[in-house]
Amino acid sequence: MRNVIIESRGACCWLPLSAQDGWRLFPEMRFQWSERCRRQSELNAEKYTRQRRKEACQRETAYQALAGQAEIELAFHTPQTVSSWSARWSGTELRQYDLEDMFWRWSERFPSLEPMERRMMASQPFWSVMVESDALAKESPESVRQLERWMVPNKLMHQEAS
Repeated sequence: MRNVIIESRGACCWLPLSAQDGWRLFPEMRFQWSERCRRQSELNAEKYTRQRRKEACQRETAYQALAGQAEIELAFHTPQTVSSWSARWSGTELRQYDLEDMFWRWSERFPSLEPMERRMMASQPFWSVMVESDALAKESPESVRQLERWMVPNKLMHQEAS
């Protein structure tokens, strides 16, 4: 039995000797054991950190996809119909300031919304911005509304076979 403990340098320490006795005779075994435990703990923590990071990346990717979907849908609206877009997307996971940012970038394209200035409306709630944009769209001349309808990229034309 003594030969086994000496040959294994304290790694195999059978009864009646305890592991403490093996560590006392061979201190490098205690160091090796504690290093293994520490490394195992680090690997375990790294594994869960990677999992959390991966989940966060997946959530961010899903959020970006949802935001992209909202922005694409917004591109097909006119100032007369933008309030329906706002109503649809306000109840989703999208952050309000992202919706507002999309709206303000989109509104720059339309002549009927020129009187509405972003910095003047910044302190207003988003629903009041929608009310204001709806009012401006209704007050605009028919020629401007017609132009804005043609600015929206959803003009699918049905062509009859000749």
